Amino acid sequence: MADVTQAFVRGLEGTRYVDKVREQSVFTEGPRELRFIAETDRVYESTASCTIVDPAGKRSLVIEKEHSGATVVWNPWRERAAQMSDLGAAAWPTMLCVESANVGKSRVTLAAGETHGLAVTVSVHGIS
Repeated sequence: MADVTQAFVRGLEGTRYVDKVREQSVFTEGPRELRFIAETDRVYESTASCTIVDPAGKRSLVIEKEHSGATVVWNPWRERAAQMSDLGAAAWPTMLCVESANVGKSRVTLAAGETHGLAVTVSVHGIS
């Protein structure tokens, strides 16, 4: 990620999410792409693919997934990053996590001996 303040995510519009920054409250994403202006830590109830657009890096990343019922999106922003020994205060502008998962309502519980597979394909495309 070249600059998270310029980046945005498409494909989560209209999707319900749990906002972990705002006391686990449930919201619905608006009709526009997701942009980043503060600490973000959300769990979207979504099986859909999404696209990270990174204008400063002149690229987009298409994230396609299988057997995943949630998408986690987070960036710790300045204050939280400064508290993280594995990230540090200066790193937050170049970090964005868009993670395929099965958490919350899509949590998968397995009995002994059972398995579950989750697949993710990330495609990088140049943009001008």
